[in-house]
Amino acid sequence: MARARLAQAKDQLARTTLYAPFDGVVTVRYKSEGEHVEKGEPVVRLVNINELEIQVRAPQDAVANLHKDEEMPVKDAHHTGKATLRTYVPVGDELSRLFELRLSFNQPDWMPGHAVRVSVPVSRPRQVTAVSEDALVIRQNNISVFRINSDNIAEYVAVKTGLTKNRMVEVIGDISPGDRIVIRGNERLRPGLPVIIQAQHNDGQ
Repeated sequence: MARARLAQAKDQLARTTLYAPFDGVVTVRYKSEGEHVEKGEPVVRLVNINELEIQVRAPQDAVANLHKDEEMPVKDAHHTGKATLRTYVPVGDELSRLFELRLSFNQPDWMPGHAVRVSVPVSRPRQVTAVSEDALVIRQNNISVFRINSDNIAEYVAVKTGLTKNRMVEVIGDISPGDRIVIRGNERLRPGLPVIIQAQHNDGQ
């Protein structure tokens, strides 16, 4: 009986030593010395400060379009970078219905708890016809652009808009890639007016 109690005591003593799976910093302690802990119950929250990850929540429609190792833009108030999708939790939150994404990244200036914004694609990439947002002439009942034909005459083209990115706007209508579209002075332009094409400026416009 004494040997059995000794073995039991040694086993209990061995269970009081916790081994971390990696080097890190304890940010939260859930249990104090002397408390009883059930199997699987959290004791501390350990953060690996050498291999950081970004946790972000996204809607189901966005998750359906993602794949492993996909890169996504990440930024804070001062910097912009790229993060790679490592995995995601395939169970949505009961209240928000959002899914947690976990992204790997390498930004030594960002510490654990750093707030960032992640651009998550809501659809798969597709080719569209796009113009500068300055090309749009927005009226009360319609949106249009002015196209310059081969005779350097301004043509009125009604369009509908779609996706936007980096000041470029998807346009849907009688317009094709390669068309010459007016982006300056189009508010004063009228259909049928001749246009003189000037040399390209240093800003590319």
